[in-house]
Amino acid sequence: MDFPDGVFDAVIDKATLDSVLCSDGSLILAAKCLSEISRVLSPEGTFVCVSHAQPANRLEVLQKPEYGWTVTVASVPKPMWRDTKDPASSGQPDDSRVYHYIYICKKRSK
Repeated sequence: MDFPDGVFDAVIDKATLDSVLCSDGSLILAAKCLSEISRVLSPEGTFVCVSHAQPANRLEVLQKPEYGWTVTVASVPKPMWRDTKDPASSGQPDDSRVYHYIYICKKRSK
């Protein structure tokens, strides 16, 4: 990114990281994205990532020490639409389809 270091108090992502992690070379590209996000965050900055992926799949990517942040997770129920003509939609979906996850990555003071 063409921004100086530490210029943003917050960076918000809704599914961009999810998209990057679905591409070829995903882990390398995700590391580049997250490194840049960490770089442009102010010393007290926060990165908020809204994702469909459960913590077991995202925390290992977000909690790398080089990013310098502490990660907390909140879950938000997804609005559910049911097709009343489809009998399969009447059952309860598994947890991975019920929630969005919000990863709050707060820069640690040095």
